[in-house]
Amino acid sequence: MTESVVDALVRAAVEASGAARGWLLRVDGTQLRVVAAAGERPGDALGLTVPAEGGTAGFAVASGQPLAATLRPDDDQFTVAVAVALGVRPTS
Repeated sequence: MTESVVDALVRAAVEASGAARGWLLRVDGTQLRVVAAAGERPGDALGLTVPAEGGTAGFAVASGQPLAATLRPDDDQFTVAVAVALGVRPTS
């Protein structure tokens, strides 16, 4: 099977950053849909949809700007809806 360009980009970003997992989301109306995933259990995230109005990705979509954030365990300002749906806590 041939790896798609978006799959390769997400995989490269995960490897370069040392993250355990990563995903690429597409705006789909009022939802964000995972269209590519890499790292631990990527198949669990593919096709997952989350509300577009909240979380880190929702903030980036609403602002129209890229976002880099350092997540802190005591700060829920930037919850990561995909991670919550998967039952994992982001550390990077």
